[in-house]
Amino acid sequence: MKFNCLTRNIITALCTTVLVSGCSKDETIESHQLTTHVITDQRETGWQVNQDWLTIDETQGLFLNEQRLGPKFRAEYGDRRESNFVTYDIANNRLAFFSLNKKNMTDLHFSQTLGFAVEGLCLYSPDNEAAQVFVLGDDSLGRQFLMNHSTTGSTLLQPIRQFPIPPGSEYCAVNDRTQTLFISEENIGIWAYPASAEEELKRKIVDFVQPYGTLPVAAGPLAIQADTLYVASLGSAIITGYIPDNNQYTKIHEWHVSEHIKIEGMTVTLTDKGNVLSIFNDESTQLLRTRVETPDNKQRSQPSVPFVPARIETTPVESKGDAADDPAIWVNKSQPENSLVLGTNKQAGLEVYRLSGERIQNLTVGRVNNVDLRQGFTLQGYEMDIAAASHRDHRSISLFSMNPVDGHTRYQTEIITSLDDVYGLCMYAATDRSMHVFINDQDGRYEQYEISDSTAGWNGKKVREFSVASQPEGCVADDAKGVLFLGEENKAIWRISADKNGGNKPEMIKALSDVLVADIEGMGLYHTKDGSYLVVSSQGNNSYVIYNTQPPYELLGHFRIGMNPKANIDGASETDGLEVTSLPLGKNFPKGLLVVQDGRNVLPSEKQNFKLVSWEDVETALKINLQNN
Repeated sequence: MKFNCLTRNIITALCTTVLVSGCSKDETIESHQLTTHVITDQRETGWQVNQDWLTIDETQGLFLNEQRLGPKFRAEYGDRRESNFVTYDIANNRLAFFSLNKKNMTDLHFSQTLGFAVEGLCLYSPDNEAAQVFVLGDDSLGRQFLMNHSTTGSTLLQPIRQFPIPPGSEYCAVNDRTQTLFISEENIGIWAYPASAEEELKRKIVDFVQPYGTLPVAAGPLAIQADTLYVASLGSAIITGYIPDNNQYTKIHEWHVSEHIKIEGMTVTLTDKGNVLSIFNDESTQLLRTRVETPDNKQRSQPSVPFVPARIETTPVESKGDAADDPAIWVNKSQPENSLVLGTNKQAGLEVYRLSGERIQNLTVGRVNNVDLRQGFTLQGYEMDIAAASHRDHRSISLFSMNPVDGHTRYQTEIITSLDDVYGLCMYAATDRSMHVFINDQDGRYEQYEISDSTAGWNGKKVREFSVASQPEGCVADDAKGVLFLGEENKAIWRISADKNGGNKPEMIKALSDVLVADIEGMGLYHTKDGSYLVVSSQGNNSYVIYNTQPPYELLGHFRIGMNPKANIDGASETDGLEVTSLPLGKNFPKGLLVVQDGRNVLPSEKQNFKLVSWEDVETALKINLQNN
C-alpha cells in the first residue's frame, strides 16, 4: 500500500503532536545479530514450556514436541498466560482454551461459534479481575470477551465491548501490568489502546513505520515479556524492542536474524536463560527459536489499587449517551431490604429503583442533574420525606415528596434560583429541624436555600451565597456536625459551615494528588458511632477515595469498582455522582450500601446505569473495619 498525500500529512502531524519516542529517530539504539535454531516444520506458533515446546499445527492441532495433545482440529493463532492457552479452531470458527499440567493437556474448552471471521487474538489477565480475551475480526472490529468456563467442556464468551481497529489487523498483545492493548497496523505502525473496558477508548501511537518513525519495514507480530514489547517487522528479519516510559514508548533495541528469514509470527517465553522468542519463518515454513537479552527484563512495579465488585446494577437509564449522573438512597425504616435508590437521568428526569436494580418509577420532569434527599420532614403539615434535584432547564431546585412508608415519589414544585447554569446540589437537615438545599453554578457560585412547609406546600428562601474559584459539582452535608464538604473539580476538596450564618470562606482540606485525580465528582458520608468518613469519586483515575472528616483528614484508602463475572456485572468508571449509607439494608448490604454512577456500562455495552456495592466488600478489600473504628 502506498501512502497518499493526505496520509503523509496525517502521520507528519501526529509525529509533531503525540508524545512518542519512536517518532524521532534515535541513532544510539543498539543493534544485535541473533542466532536461530529450528524447533519444527510447518507450525506457525509455539512456546517453550520448561524444556519442551508446545506448538500449533494448522492442520493437525496441538503438539508437545512431536506428541499430539488432545483431539485433532485445525488450529491457528495463539496466546498464553502461565499454563493457560488459547487458540483458534478454524473449521468451527470458535476459540479453544486449554491448560498444560506437566506434560498433559487439561481443561480443554471450546467457545460458542463466532459470528465473524477471526484474524487474530490475545489474552488479557488483569490483577484481581477475571481473565479476558481480545479477538480481532475481519470486519475491522476488535471484540473483548469475558471467558466463563463451564464444567461441561464449553466456554461462554460474554461480550464486554467492541471497537474499531485498523483494517486487516492480525496481530495484538496485552501488557497486563499497564493494562495496555497493542495492535499492529501493517503499513502505519503500532497502536496502544487501554485494555480495561472501564477506560476511555483512545489510542496512541507507539511508533510509526519508517520514514515517519523508527520501525523498520511493516509492523507485524507482537509479543510481550515483563514490560518489553517485541515488534517484528512483517516479512523481514528485524525485531524491535520498546518499553513504556512516562506515558511514552522508548525504543531500546533492534535485533536482526538471518536475512533469509521472513517473520510472520512470534511469541516470547521467559526462561531461566532469558527471553526465548519463537518466530515463524514464512520463507522456509519453519518455527525457529532464539534468545534475546534486554537491559531490564524485570517488570516494573506500581501501587496496586484494590478492586471491589458491584453486587447489583440498575436497569440502564432511558436516555442514550451521557445521561445517568447522581444517586440518592431512601431507607425503608421498617423493611430496610425494601429501600430505594433515586438516580438522575440528566437528559430527561428522575428514576427510582429497588435494591434489586429494577426501575419502578420514571419521572420525566426535565434535565435534573444532581439529587439528594432527607427523611423526616413534613408537607402541608403531614409527615413526608423530601428529595431535591438541580434542574438545568429551569435554573431551579425541583422538589419531590417521598411517601415515608414506601418511598413512592411525586414531583411537587420548583424553587427558582438566581444562578445562570445550575449544576450540583446537596441537602442539609440542621439540628434545629430546618431543611436546606445547597445548589451551585458551573462558574463556582453556591446558593443556600431554606425550605419551609406551609398549608400551600413547600417554598424556599435564599439565605446565603459563597463561591469557589472554578467549577464545582459534588457536595455533601454532615447534618450532625453542621459541616458542608464540597469539591472544586480541578483543584481540591473544601469544607465550610453548613449553617446559614456560617460565613462565605470555604477552607481547603485536600488538594489534588496522585490518589485524588481530577475531576473531583460525587461525595457521600459513611457514618459510624465513632466518626464519619468522606467518600469521593476521583474521576480522573476511575477510583473512590475515603478520608476521615476530622483534621488532618487522614486518607483511609482508595479502591476501584471492578467486574463481577458471576453476576455478569461490569465495573464502574468515569463516575459522576455517588451516595453511601452505613445503615444495614438486607442480606446484600449488611454494613451499608455505596451507589455510584457508571459512565461506561459494558458487558455488554449498554446505556449508562448505577452500580450498587456492598460496603462490607469495600472494608474487606481495604482491610478496614469502620464500624469498630
